[in-house]
Amino acid sequence: MPPGQPSLFPDSDVLMAGLVSAWGVDKAVLSLCAARICKLVMAEVVRLEVERNLALHAHRLRVEDPGRLTDLYRRLIQLCNPELVPFPDPAAVRANRSLIRHEPDLPVLLSATTAAPD
Repeated sequence: MPPGQPSLFPDSDVLMAGLVSAWGVDKAVLSLCAARICKLVMAEVVRLEVERNLALHAHRLRVEDPGRLTDLYRRLIQLCNPELVPFPDPAAVRANRSLIRHEPDLPVLLSATTAAPD
């Protein structure tokens, strides 16, 4: 990562909204990463959730061609060349259960603290 380049750690909601939206903050975040103005830092748990959501729900999203979303996602990943943060250790997830109310978000939180994006 070039010195001074900010990194962004989006959750799956930002990635999905950025893929589906024609414009908005979520789309802007992805555009900054695709242009490599900012470094995309992505947790493996977020990557997996986005890919599952695309496979399960693309047909229900408000887009003209649901199959195109997968192509857009692949292109985004190719352009951004994200830094991937591995799944947190299951023992760490259990030990930090009290940090957050919504348990499914805990692996994302622990991945973010491990990555320490700018």
